[in-house]
Amino acid sequence: GRSKNGYGGEIVLMVGLGADGTLVNYQKLVANETPGLGTKMDSDGFRKPLLGRSIKADWRVKKDGGDVDAITAATISSRAVLECIRDAIAKYGKAAGQLGVRN
Repeated sequence: GRSKNGYGGEIVLMVGLGADGTLVNYQKLVANETPGLGTKMDSDGFRKPLLGRSIKADWRVKKDGGDVDAITAATISSRAVLECIRDAIAKYGKAAGQLGVRN
């Protein structure tokens, strides 16, 4: 998934989605976020609550009406990570639709 809205510019994540329609994991591929704040996108504190969430969940931070806690003092980075995940989910949905897979 991709987002051009990170604090330091573009963020690219490799996003793993399970056959059961949940987030399995993600791995940062590209990011130039503020050391110590935006780099917490890799921390267990931010990542663990996201793992196992349904791809149909609201993948937005609470400040935007969603139900994901943003990283303290790094809302922009948090938003960008979630945008990457939403992008990956959308691409998955499009590919699954083309293959005739129900998700």
